[in-house]
Amino acid sequence: MKPLIVICLALALIFTPEVGLLAQPNIGIYGGFNNSSLSGDAPKDAIYTPRIGFLTGLNIDFKISDEVLLSFQPGYGTAGAKLALKDNTGEKYIDSIDISLNYLILPVMINIISNNQRFYFNSGIEVGLLTKASAYNGAETVDLQSEINEVNVTANFGLTYLIPIGKPFLFFDLRYSQGLINISYSGNNSSYVPRIKSSGLKFRTGIQIPL
Repeated sequence: MKPLIVICLALALIFTPEVGLLAQPNIGIYGGFNNSSLSGDAPKDAIYTPRIGFLTGLNIDFKISDEVLLSFQPGYGTAGAKLALKDNTGEKYIDSIDISLNYLILPVMINIISNNQRFYFNSGIEVGLLTKASAYNGAETVDLQSEINEVNVTANFGLTYLIPIGKPFLFFDLRYSQGLINISYSGNNSSYVPRIKSSGLKFRTGIQIPL
């Protein structure tokens, strides 16, 4: 409940007239995929490999100049990684454990508009508020909530392409995300997540309507 309250307060500040932050946004929805992984101290005889998650949320853009948009993208996403263990020969790694991290997310991006108005070059910061963390080893699900930080902060860099369809427009977005802080509490090498950061390649698509 606490992460939801934080995001609701942030959105309330954006749209409160007395705050005078910004007005006349483009508002839309998005969905997509997150090819995420973890990096850092993997358990002994194990490596992290990518895991596919999903993204969904709102896309709210404010034009602060002819070339620059400020974009708020509150939503929900799943991340994590597969933990690959060495096989009996000790020569190959096999995906054995699925680590799932669920977040309420608030990316705040700066979009630089190209001359043809079809491309945005973007970068920014994303704050993720953990709602669930678990690992499935094929037999049981292990709760990792006590080992993962409640907050994750990542830097995002990407490119967006627009297709007008009348007044609304479709957008397609590809971005790289790199964790800026360690997201695990544990320093125990027997843990699935001793000390790690997140990373990922995210694809989003959606529709927006200028107001």
